[in-house]
Amino acid sequence: MLWLLVVLVLILFGAAVFVTDVPRGEVAFRHLGIADAMSRNVAIDPNIDAYFNWPGFFALLATVLGTAGLDPVSVALWAPVFNVGLWLVAVAVVTRYLISDPRRRWLVLWLFCLGNWQDQDYLSPRPSASSSTWLWWPWHWGRWQRSLPTSAGSGAPTWQHGGGAGPRPNPIRGAGLAPWR
Repeated sequence: MLWLLVVLVLILFGAAVFVTDVPRGEVAFRHLGIADAMSRNVAIDPNIDAYFNWPGFFALLATVLGTAGLDPVSVALWAPVFNVGLWLVAVAVVTRYLISDPRRRWLVLWLFCLGNWQDQDYLSPRPSASSSTWLWWPWHWGRWQRSLPTSAGSGAPTWQHGGGAGPRPNPIRGAGLAPWR
């Protein structure tokens, strides 16, 4: 199943890499130029442009391009594939906590790929920030869930099967707003 998902990502988001030598948006060139200006000046001047007010992504991009010796245009071409790959890892982590059936998890990943809007995953700070956020929340949730006290014998947190302090009162049950009754 994994190789089918990789092929789907390459067909949907990597086709431009095999067809053209230029990234799909002019924004990618603007971002490469900002990273190049940061690497040449080795300083951040917030008076130049609004982009220099949040320099983390561009400084990281300049560092990666400088140390790895990668072609900036190739990095911009492969950025959609890389970003969708990061998002798929994040969605897979989230679905691991929410869905127990592996076939349904694969279906969610396929639907995510098919429903993902094209040209939102270019070389920019937003895709990397959103994928890192998607990865941070499940990691944080998993750590929190492991730190909960468990009931003897079951290994599940006490709130999952009525142990501990007992059921909590529902303040909105009488208002008719709760989906459970």
